[in-house]
Amino acid sequence: MAPQTELEGNVLAIFSKPNWIEEGHRLGLVFSDGVIFCRCITVERTFYDSWMYGLNLLAAAGSQNGYEIQDANAQKLLEVPFEHRQYMLLQSCLGINPPWLRVYPEFPSGHKLGRIPSIDPIQTGNPYGYKTGEDAPFLEPSDALEFFSVYGFSPTFSFYNPHETRKAQPCMSIHQIKARVEPLDPKQTADAELIGKMARGIATVRLVSFGPIEDPAAWKDVDGWPDPIDMEEAKSLYKK
Repeated sequence: MAPQTELEGNVLAIFSKPNWIEEGHRLGLVFSDGVIFCRCITVERTFYDSWMYGLNLLAAAGSQNGYEIQDANAQKLLEVPFEHRQYMLLQSCLGINPPWLRVYPEFPSGHKLGRIPSIDPIQTGNPYGYKTGEDAPFLEPSDALEFFSVYGFSPTFSFYNPHETRKAQPCMSIHQIKARVEPLDPKQTADAELIGKMARGIATVRLVSFGPIEDPAAWKDVDGWPDPIDMEEAKSLYKK
């Protein structure tokens, strides 16, 4: 989808509306050790407005590091619960308020997103590697802070208030698709040919990196999911 633009005061904010997954869509989850392909069976949309639990009031030029979106029972809102691990995938898009607040995402934790490859690693407060509410509007989600997650994978965030005289209370909106998916197993004849077609670009698939493209995370064994397959090996599954 073409980027949307909105003029906010003197700032031209450029972002894209989320490409929400739907029934029948196919995904390729990219890890350091290969790709896991799956098919979306059904979806349900959920929304949480004004999430602030565990978010600190930031002093001028203050910060908060390593924040996970979780409730009082330590349940992570952006990670699939253990009891649904065999079939569920989440697509989450977040909005940020106040709009000038800097948010430094990691997905999964320890894998910082938005790094320019030729410069130093991202630290909270750096003038790079962050998103703001202009990128991720609070009331209207964009793909600026979009995350796909399965069991064992969730993002963390660091916040920085760039104002030198003004406090800031971080607040997030959570727009989410809860999807039942069917993992495709390259060892199964019925799935192997389709996997090969997706890997070759013959069948449509959306590839999603679990981490920055130069440093994706390694897969963690999860009941009901096949092991990742190397992309070249996946291509060889389609022999026609």
